Amino acid sequence: MLWTLGVGAVVMLAIYVSAGRFAMGVVSAYQDDILSQLNARLPFRVEAKRVSGDWRMFTPELVLSELRLSFPDSPERPLELGEGRLSIDILATLRTQSLQSSALRLSSLTLHATVDESGAWDLAGFESDGSGRLNAWLEAFIGNVTQVELVGNSLIV
Repeated sequence: MLWTLGVGAVVMLAIYVSAGRFAMGVVSAYQDDILSQLNARLPFRVEAKRVSGDWRMFTPELVLSELRLSFPDSPERPLELGEGRLSIDILATLRTQSLQSSALRLSSLTLHATVDESGAWDLAGFESDGSGRLNAWLEAFIGNVTQVELVGNSLIV
């Protein structure tokens, strides 16, 4: 009985990894659909020159290359990144029925910020629009991410 359960678990894990690798291999064919769905759900506009998928260990990753983030009603130019990687938490996504991320990796991002007399930070491009939609979204997103990796980024204060 124990051997049967062990072999069954290994077979199920192999099916999961095979299906995941296959699914991540065809992500680039759905680039326009993925970007339109992201833009419909995010409080900012996402543009990417290339969207692809990757598989690391047992986790699928969505990779957006030459990424630009623009904010509505913001006079600032869009934020530009060399690459953004979003690791998808499969179990949390299935449990909540919405996309959940476990890790975020941002490469080659430059942010401009100011600090006022009270010590409050103001990041260019992340100004409040009065509705608080961006701030609420950012707080909810960061609350779900367990790892944020910043590679080759700059913060100019």
